[in-house]
Amino acid sequence: RHLKLTEARVEALGMGGMLHDLGRAKLPQDLLHKTGELTEQEWALMRGHPYQGYSMLSKVPTVSTEVLKMVLHHHENADGSGYPHGLKADKTPLPARLARLVDAFDAMTSARPYKDAQTAFQAAATMIQERDSVFGADLVPTFVRFLASPFITG
Repeated sequence: RHLKLTEARVEALGMGGMLHDLGRAKLPQDLLHKTGELTEQEWALMRGHPYQGYSMLSKVPTVSTEVLKMVLHHHENADGSGYPHGLKADKTPLPARLARLVDAFDAMTSARPYKDAQTAFQAAATMIQERDSVFGADLVPTFVRFLASPFITG
């Protein structure tokens, strides 16, 4: 709504947001709760979760293409260094890019077994710093303004 998207698009974003990490359900629980550094084999399993989720949801006829693309591409980076396909920002669907932003902000501001939570300010600063490589210089300023908007505060 902050981006003035249609209600149908907002609903698709909400659905994709809820389902984006579904593929993690296929990962070993000890991997999800590991406190130490991941091995290359463990990273390979983690990098497979978007495709796992996409594969599971593609069998459900009521899941839209937009949601499927969000699930599949929510770890793509603006510079093409993400996964699973190494897409640059201009080739990554907008809903997936938005999911990347929100998912990363949530991850940064949440305590995990391997790290403490950052403040919202620290997470926003990280996103600004990584806008060109990870999140996209076109979306980060809008996202930071959103964090301070009435959509969040009131």
